[in-house]
Amino acid sequence: ERVVDLVLDHAEKRPHESLMVITASARHAVRVQQAVLSAIVTRPELNDFILGDRAEPFTVTTIEQSVAQSRDRVIFSIGFASPLPLRADQISATCRNAARGRPISTNADCMPGRTRHTRPR
Repeated sequence: ERVVDLVLDHAEKRPHESLMVITASARHAVRVQQAVLSAIVTRPELNDFILGDRAEPFTVTTIEQSVAQSRDRVIFSIGFASPLPLRADQISATCRNAARGRPISTNADCMPGRTRHTRPR
């Protein structure tokens, strides 16, 4: 899964920057969290970043739960669940507000004018 690859890459190359994955649903958040935990079984050097006690720990959360949180980097994973009762402009506002740095989007829905797997310049 692309999101897991991005999380592992971040943990390896930018362990000093905090990270949050935002999903569209609680079910998708659980799936992403489980996939990340499964992936670090073979990458024990990343355990501290994923599971460690930090000021801003790695987290996977829903759009609604992310409102009061921020991290240095954010990965948005909207997924393919049932339609979300949010308008596109509400999702975009959440995306902008969650990331202190530049967000990493795996879905074009969060970054209007961008294509999948791109980073804003």
